Amino acid sequence: MNNHSIITESSTNLYYFAHTMQPIILLTLLLLAHGPALWASGLQADGDTTKTKRHVLTVYANVADHLTHEGIDSLRATLLKAVDSTFVDTVHMDGYTSSGKRTTYVTMAVREAGNYLLRLEADGYQTSYAPIDIPKLYKREQYREFKPLYIRKAVKKRPSIEK
Repeated sequence: MNNHSIITESSTNLYYFAHTMQPIILLTLLLLAHGPALWASGLQADGDTTKTKRHVLTVYANVADHLTHEGIDSLRATLLKAVDSTFVDTVHMDGYTSSGKRTTYVTMAVREAGNYLLRLEADGYQTSYAPIDIPKLYKREQYREFKPLYIRKAVKKRPSIEK
């Protein structure tokens, strides 16, 4: 075996090695350059970006009769803006009975800080408005509980007796 055949054989191997590795090297360089951007776009759900993602705060409050402190079954509630009483969102009402006592609560989703009114209505009760003030939405805060809200029974008008 002469020196010329060794050089030709090694250069041929080097040639094949360079041409077979070239796509792998290019792919590696491409992934290193654009990989972080591709990976970050894959984490976004439904085209939503972290800049446009809005924080939602769940607000929770018990609602009861102001004398008996019992929950109210026929409760209806609406979330309004305090400035002009425009409709913001519907409110979820639920309740449960524990140890013979009825408890009713409302939960609502607030998407931005501000002053709100919670309009509470029920059969046989006066319509009541409770202020809900949320000065700031904190990044890691999931829900906020407010003090219990009490509504009064409607005043029954006595029939007038005319002579």
